[in-house]
Amino acid sequence: ANADDLQKFDLEKSKDGISFNPIKIINKEGSRLDFGYIDENLLNPLSYYRLKITETNQHVYYSNIILLRNEMEKLVYKVYQDAENHQYHLMVSLNTSENISIRIVDANGKQIMLKNFGKLTGNLNYDINLFDKAGGIYFLAIYIGDKKYSVNLLAK
Repeated sequence: ANADDLQKFDLEKSKDGISFNPIKIINKEGSRLDFGYIDENLLNPLSYYRLKITETNQHVYYSNIILLRNEMEKLVYKVYQDAENHQYHLMVSLNTSENISIRIVDANGKQIMLKNFGKLTGNLNYDINLFDKAGGIYFLAIYIGDKKYSVNLLAK
């Protein structure tokens, strides 16, 4: 692998190891041959990766396929907050099928939202808007199966 012969790498990903889609293009940077990439969207339970390598003469070849097992527990959840605008985004990723619901209460314990999503597998993306609510702290309870996860929501 001579850096002078390289034009770019295309990092490709697949759920089955057969059909690949590009997720990152890495253009040549001088003589540098080491690169890194963190995939924030692992597939369940397996992700396959390969490099499509393009040389300056436009010759293309592929690396060996690398398999990564997603060993996460049953779930991953994240809540993104835009406190200034009272907007929130909930992302849940599940390996198994579970009932999911959310409940939001204000600082006085008054329920302001209840949403049942039913039984889901895979990914849930849900936007929560509290435009009409006063500033302060709200409490989001995420119920997944028989477990409860809590997140404080700040509204400025």
